[in-house]
Amino acid sequence: MFQEAIDQKLRQEQADLNYVFIELLSRAHKEQPEQAAEGVLGLRREWVADIARMRHRKRHEIAECPFALYGLHLHDARFWSSVRTHHIPEDYATHSTRCSAELEQRLMQFSLTALMHAWYVASSNIYGARLLLGMPPAALQRVASLPVTLIEKVARRSPDLLQARLAANRRFWPDLIACVDHGSKQQRFAAKLLGAQLLAASSALLS
Repeated sequence: MFQEAIDQKLRQEQADLNYVFIELLSRAHKEQPEQAAEGVLGLRREWVADIARMRHRKRHEIAECPFALYGLHLHDARFWSSVRTHHIPEDYATHSTRCSAELEQRLMQFSLTALMHAWYVASSNIYGARLLLGMPPAALQRVASLPVTLIEKVARRSPDLLQARLAANRRFWPDLIACVDHGSKQQRFAAKLLGAQLLAASSALLS
């Protein structure tokens, strides 16, 4: 019998992680709302400010994109292939988002949770890992082969792994925010579809 590459359980898990990420963006903005020149996990502050003022219902709507809204540089096969038990590359060792010690701890914990989820998906659902997380084959195979203890070490030593996906695209986030805020159901669907298409095109280039 045919089975979906991404079943309802996996979709819900991804939406839940997306929502936590959205909440962390909002919290980071509320800590330092005036630092307009500095982004929040790769996103422009004006976009994050729009998210921060949204009600929880609308944040949930954003979170229900059919892919991860956050990135963990899972496309970086060179980085992941260099990870060893006694060596974690320093590519993402510097935290680019300034925040309190409490929020920094929350971000690290989220990175660990999201990495563990990515490891699980890569180990059990190749198509899900490609569609949800944009993992190219080389990185997918490497992440799936890592022991759990090493995944935790990477999360703790690489705080800058965590970034918003599609942050460099000038359309995706502002269009998604605007459509969720006051657009129609069709416009919200179109904004999310745009994100999926952009990520699919990027993934194809990395394959």
